[in-house]
Amino acid sequence: MYMGLEFEHVSYNCKMNNLELKNYNLEKTLLGGQAFNWDFINDAYYGFTMDKIIKIVPQKNGILWQTYPEANNTLYLENLLNFNNNFDTILASINKDEIIGTAIQSIKDVRLLKQDFNQTLLSFILTSHKNIKAVRKVVRDLSKSYGEKIIVDGITFYTFPKIETIAQLTEKDIRKVGAGFRSGYVLQAAKVLAGNENYSAKLQSLTESDARKELLKLRGVGDKVADCVLTFALGFYTVTPIDIWAMRVLSDLYKVNTKTNYKNLRKWYFDYFGEHTAWAGQFLFEYLRENYKDIKIVSDKK
Repeated sequence: MYMGLEFEHVSYNCKMNNLELKNYNLEKTLLGGQAFNWDFINDAYYGFTMDKIIKIVPQKNGILWQTYPEANNTLYLENLLNFNNNFDTILASINKDEIIGTAIQSIKDVRLLKQDFNQTLLSFILTSHKNIKAVRKVVRDLSKSYGEKIIVDGITFYTFPKIETIAQLTEKDIRKVGAGFRSGYVLQAAKVLAGNENYSAKLQSLTESDARKELLKLRGVGDKVADCVLTFALGFYTVTPIDIWAMRVLSDLYKVNTKTNYKNLRKWYFDYFGEHTAWAGQFLFEYLRENYKDIKIVSDKK
């Protein structure tokens, strides 16, 4: 699966590293709803950030991996994949009923990434009124227009534009890549980030509630986008974003009345799943997205 990538005859030639990585669903983790910067090409996953391309090749009980142009960035990879946690303990904690149990068995071993803060924030600002496929396209078009070209395995990739680059664009420039009314929000957020080098570190030093309050000060960042950033970039796992799929989980699977405010729905998730709410939310999100038609048919027949 790839979108608009160019094939050329030049390539980085770095030896791949081997990493033991058991019980890790790369497909659902990298190509699911928490990231927009990964593609699966020729049996390998390729991701792009503001300064690098990452290649991951699935192996039995592990992966082969490399980073470009700076090779062997082990610290970055381990932080991104976020695998140094007690996954069995997390699963036991959230496996509270038949519904989540079925999701865990169906969507095996989905993990939570810990992604670059700036890229995650701007990418999720783009999600307003756009589906995952559309956001992936805008992210790639933005990168192709303003990022750095890096060729790996004969494939041309583009890094996500640096914050300083985006901050110097005009709203019209960003609209050209399909961002629509979100263009102004992306630009203004980039300017805030460019002027606050330690912005993400400051947020990580705060409580979940206070970090959210700071994020909500940015134009274009509402409750859902803030919670996406808290979960997928900052590592706050007591919260899961309440998007259309999380709403359907509540209404269709748990029969919760969703005609209330966002804060109450977020509270339901935490009250039920506790400190590992984000992990439960991701299993349920991927499970319902994959099986919604069948679940809906059964539900309608009852």
